[in-house]
Amino acid sequence: LDTSCGTCHHPALAWADGRPLGAGVTGVGLGPDRVLDSDDPHITDMPRNVPTNLNAGLSSATPGGMPDPDGIMFYDSRAKSLEVQALQPTATFDEMRHYAYSDSAAADSVTARLRQIPGYEPFFRNAFPVYADSMDAHPEDESKHVIRVGSVEMALAAYQRELITLSSPYDDYVAGDDNALSDAQYRGLDLFFGRARCGSCHYGPMLSSYEMLRVGVAHSGPGRVPTTRGGTGDDVGLMEHTGQGADKYRFRTPSLRNVELTGPWFRNGTAMSLRETVEFFWLGGRMPAEDIPGTDVERLIDSRLQVDPDGLLDPRMVPMNDPASEDFLSDQDIDDIVEFMKALTDKTIDSPFIDPT
Repeated sequence: LDTSCGTCHHPALAWADGRPLGAGVTGVGLGPDRVLDSDDPHITDMPRNVPTNLNAGLSSATPGGMPDPDGIMFYDSRAKSLEVQALQPTATFDEMRHYAYSDSAAADSVTARLRQIPGYEPFFRNAFPVYADSMDAHPEDESKHVIRVGSVEMALAAYQRELITLSSPYDDYVAGDDNALSDAQYRGLDLFFGRARCGSCHYGPMLSSYEMLRVGVAHSGPGRVPTTRGGTGDDVGLMEHTGQGADKYRFRTPSLRNVELTGPWFRNGTAMSLRETVEFFWLGGRMPAEDIPGTDVERLIDSRLQVDPDGLLDPRMVPMNDPASEDFLSDQDIDDIVEFMKALTDKTIDSPFIDPT
């Protein structure tokens, strides 16, 4: 296990990595320059874009809910709370595990390795005195060691809950500063929560409803289990964990806080600019044709059918590019929405880059 959490979630890139898809085990380099260095056909990029750790501790546990300690994690909401999420990446083949141990042995293997690192035990004793007393009372029982699965999960979660950014120009505006936003950002705000209806899914303190939605992002990447390892190469989202056909291709609505800093965007990193993400929704769930070489209208329609074979695209995904429609958004409107999204960037994100290796 030579890939740390900080390899893919590092401060210089707003606790993400700047790549369309994450590169875990065998990766060399950091950030957008990180590349896989392996001839093993079973090793691929990870199936999804690396999300930021910023404000992860403020996720909601239910659609439309407020921040909750048991907030949903991952794009497919398969974990509730940072504690439950904490060690799951260590069991993931592409991300951190590789051939080092089996997925079932991941947590025990990681904690055993942490016990061998000088200096950790005193810190764990200070943070978890009850566990320390249990360890001292049962020195022969490894499961009672102060560095155990539960304490590691709590330690990682506690750290991530400190990564809170609630000091953006938008926050200043909400607090009453009428000069916090530029003219373009004011226009964008009016459109975002008005005619453009972005705010129907992105609202509340985290600018997310935390709903599980199908919006039509086309497939890209190796899939949750790539074909080289006997999988389908698909990523069905929530359906992977519920088994319900109606949940196919439903993914968590992301928070838009610091969205300016966390590209490429969408769960598979297929949007390379904020404007492109807005244009995707402007087109009702299609990528702009000019950004996909060789794409024509027929291919765009096929792309949408690929991820909406049974007509379950969210009904809010309505095109807004028809000048004859009352919902029409102009180029200027799109630019203004993008400027408003930049007002969601926290003013305090200036941490120096720390090389996790």
